[in-house]
Amino acid sequence: MQGSGSDEFKERQEALINDKLLQQSEERFRAIFEQAPMAIGLLTGRDMTIEIGNDRLFELWGKSPEITGMKLLDALPEIKDQRFLGILQTVYDSGEPFFGSGVKAHLIRNSKPEYAYFDFTYTALRNANGEVVGVMVLATEVTDQMLARQAIEASEAKLRSVIATAPAAMGLFTGRDLIVEMPNQAFIDIVGKGPDIVGKPLKEVMPELSSQPFLKILDDVYTTGVTYKTDAAQVNIVRNGTMTHNFYNITYSPLRNAEGKIYAILDIAIDVTETVHARQQLEQAQEQLKGAIELAELGTWTLDPVTLEMEYDERMQKWLGVPKEKRTLPLAIGRLLPHERERVRQAFDDALDPDTAGEFDLEFHLINHNTAKTRLVKERTSELDEANEQLKGINEKLQANNEALEKLNNSLMRSNEELQQFAHVTSHDLKEPLRKIYMNLDRLMKTAGESLPPGSQQFVDRMRSACDRMDAMIRGVLEYAIIDADQQPPAPVSLQEIMNTIVNDLQELISSKKAEIVFNDLPSVQGVSILLYQLFYNLVINALKFAKPGLTPLIRISADPVTLNDSRSMISISVADNGIGFEEQYSEEIFRTFSRLHSKDKFEGTGLGLALCKRIAERHGGTITAKGTSGVGATFNILLPIGENEKSVPR
Repeated sequence: MQGSGSDEFKERQEALINDKLLQQSEERFRAIFEQAPMAIGLLTGRDMTIEIGNDRLFELWGKSPEITGMKLLDALPEIKDQRFLGILQTVYDSGEPFFGSGVKAHLIRNSKPEYAYFDFTYTALRNANGEVVGVMVLATEVTDQMLARQAIEASEAKLRSVIATAPAAMGLFTGRDLIVEMPNQAFIDIVGKGPDIVGKPLKEVMPELSSQPFLKILDDVYTTGVTYKTDAAQVNIVRNGTMTHNFYNITYSPLRNAEGKIYAILDIAIDVTETVHARQQLEQAQEQLKGAIELAELGTWTLDPVTLEMEYDERMQKWLGVPKEKRTLPLAIGRLLPHERERVRQAFDDALDPDTAGEFDLEFHLINHNTAKTRLVKERTSELDEANEQLKGINEKLQANNEALEKLNNSLMRSNEELQQFAHVTSHDLKEPLRKIYMNLDRLMKTAGESLPPGSQQFVDRMRSACDRMDAMIRGVLEYAIIDADQQPPAPVSLQEIMNTIVNDLQELISSKKAEIVFNDLPSVQGVSILLYQLFYNLVINALKFAKPGLTPLIRISADPVTLNDSRSMISISVADNGIGFEEQYSEEIFRTFSRLHSKDKFEGTGLGLALCKRIAERHGGTITAKGTSGVGATFNILLPIGENEKSVPR
């Protein structure tokens, strides 16, 4: 009896220990169950009764834990016509698990209907006999990720559509092997190899380029990151087995990924073959005209009917013997014999009368200004008639070529306008979705960053990287399209007022640098105010940015009048600083787009400031050059047209 009591006590003690261990195990399981970063639930029976679920599951469903014990369809009636209940019952019947990724669901959450996306797993749960008694549910909501991915896909599709309809030929060359991607129809037509060029290396698609400079130029762009642009470049392309020789305006723009590394080159090309041929024919006709004039030993002159100023060729200048600055009709008539002056003046008046044929056919005597010798100017005999017939033919050809060139120029202007419209479409239609994608990704990381399942962070990083590449691609497309968009007419612009405005706008930066900017009585120039402001603003910013450490920045702006060989009156403006300067060998390179002589770590910037200055100066019919000495400073010299009514320029 005693032994039996002892055994019973031990059994009870072991049972208590086992119960305690089981309770501890259940508590640990429940703690893990509740703290899991994903929704977990257990559905029992084929009617999917909600046996248990953690807080994340009820939050995902938008329901309270009070639905525990209810059938799934009663708790979530909105899933009746959706696929989930059928999948659960298939897992229950077959015992095979089901994995869903990015599956869309319609739920009533917190009494509001909404659509959401989920990654989930349904796994059959078996008893000790191996019989299926329920289904284990593991789920994670991926709505933000799916919406971001859909937005990226939509943005990529829109970009493809924009490139496809662009008025210029466009295509991407990705990687060192320059794999052809996203060519539009204009690009495919230029290459002339059909649509199967996508995914192939450029040198395989166009082997004829191996003997031309373009593959080397593309490799240089990929290596240096410097945009290449050229006008009227001859490209020899084999189309349908025949070598063709056409001319194109070409831009190669590097595209960078999120890490700043180049991953592709955007190629933009405009066919200007007809324009080049028309120009060549015009030049040839002009040479023929010049030869005919020399053959006939003719003197030629032109008359401005408004100012009555005249232009003479060398032979006419020799006949008259008058100084270059005295080329007006009244002075020319004054070099005639007195009794012929009124007759010649009347002949000019008749020729200038809009109601006449505008012909001037007359004989008269010229008196040389230097020698006082008299020369009879008259029509020549058969030789002159023959020359006139030749001149008539050449003039007709010139007129036809000029008309053709005008049509081509108008066509090119329309293409430029279409490119600018395309740029606006790209800017507004593509950048706005990208901004929303960035915003949603940031919101996702703030609200669910720590609770994202393993691998999701990498997925988010890939989406962000794709956004960065898309942004770089858009900027590359825009670079070419909008460069000459501003078409304001030129007007007198006071450089003194421009500099006063710049100093006022940069007052905080100037004070922090303790810089001194010296300029006095700067003149007016002919141009567009907003562009000239940008030009000198960039130069001042450049001087402040590259100031020499330990030395007070000093920037001097001065101006002098100059007269070019073609008699144009210009203003030469000098912007000199005492900064870090640069080596003379880089005096042209610094004006190239994205050109940087110093690392981004030392000096921030885009590498576009001086390139924009060069483009603005050229837009005004001027130039900009630079001289520098490393460690001493830099001087930028700008030539711009003199402003109207500008009498003198202070030195």
